Amino acid sequence: MLTERHIKILTSINDFSCLYGYQPTTREVMEKMEIASTSTMFGHLHRLKDKGYLDFIKQSPRTLHLTQKGLRVIADDK
Repeated sequence: MLTERHIKILTSINDFSCLYGYQPTTREVMEKMEIASTSTMFGHLHRLKDKGYLDFIKQSPRTLHLTQKGLRVIADDK
C-alpha cells in the first residue's frame, strides 16, 4: 500500500513529465515536494522502486521513470 506522500511523489513526476516533455531530476521532485533532505527523498524513491511503481534509468541525469503500475496509481487517483 502506498502512502499519500508516495502518491504525491508519483503525481509530481508524472505532472513534470507531461508539462516539460522529459523526466524530472531528483532535486526537481524534492523542490516540488518541499523535501529538504536528499536522504529522505532517496528513501522514498527506493521504496517506490522496490514496490514496482518507479524505475531508475542508469547513467541518465533524468533517471526517474514511472512504470505501468505507477501510471495506474496516477490514473486511479484522479
